[in-house]
Amino acid sequence: MFFAKISLKIFLIGIGIGDGMTDPVNQLLTYGLFGFSMALLDNTEKEKVEGLTMEFYYNAVKANKLLKEAGLDAALPFFDAAGTALNTILDFIPSVAGNFNVYNFRTFGDYNFTNIEVYVNSSAVKEAWGVPANMNYSTSSQVVYDALSRWDMWVSYADDVAYVLDYIKVLLYNGQDDMLVNTAGVLEWIGKLQWPGKDEFYNAEHQNWVLNDNKTHAGYAQSARSLTFVLVNKAGHLAPMDQPEATTEMVRRFIEGANNWTNNTAPTLTGVPLDDLMRRFEVPSKEYFAKKKRMEL
Repeated sequence: MFFAKISLKIFLIGIGIGDGMTDPVNQLLTYGLFGFSMALLDNTEKEKVEGLTMEFYYNAVKANKLLKEAGLDAALPFFDAAGTALNTILDFIPSVAGNFNVYNFRTFGDYNFTNIEVYVNSSAVKEAWGVPANMNYSTSSQVVYDALSRWDMWVSYADDVAYVLDYIKVLLYNGQDDMLVNTAGVLEWIGKLQWPGKDEFYNAEHQNWVLNDNKTHAGYAQSARSLTFVLVNKAGHLAPMDQPEATTEMVRRFIEGANNWTNNTAPTLTGVPLDDLMRRFEVPSKEYFAKKKRMEL
């Protein structure tokens, strides 16, 4: 197995999650709402999806409870049942609405990943990155997906997001046209996130996000304390692929600390001392706090 040798210190000033399945039990309950509001489902079809959603919810909650109390083996049958219900939903909605792509309901057919695969597998890139010539890159691995999709995909990581919000900036962004991880569900889990800035974020205004001398409405942004949420217009699950210019500008603004997204450009970094910009954020691990608490007893 190949392991890269890294001697570089990375100054972590923020993290981002794009169209992430972060808190499945709370965020995957909106498929009926999304499908009906986008005219992908009629009333009867919406009721069928909502029935499957409740089936997913019951099994996912039961599985997570058993995972904590009895271990993975006891939880797996319920995780499998939750996955079956969800996959039925994801197959059903496109099938009655023209067979669109679940990553973007305005797209029909598969995304083309040829360019990135050819680029990353080129000998020049492998040599530059120190990757062995006999190792090939693929955009996904069915083996990995099958292993993780049985249980890891249905476990919540919302508490981890809340944890790091005390130390670093977090960007959550979502493509407007993503059905798989739709924005309604993402806003649900963000709204239930337990952190000190919860009320402040809930009451923060939506700022219209514009580009190109106010000619392009790229979406909207909502920020409070260390949390920023950005909706990307005309983008799906693969927002950077659908809107490369907008998402590149989004990352730039986040890194540079923009707090007014209605302006065409983010604040300049000219004159900012490097030490101030690249200050190192030490994020103590949960294990550190547990050890510290034991020592204090």
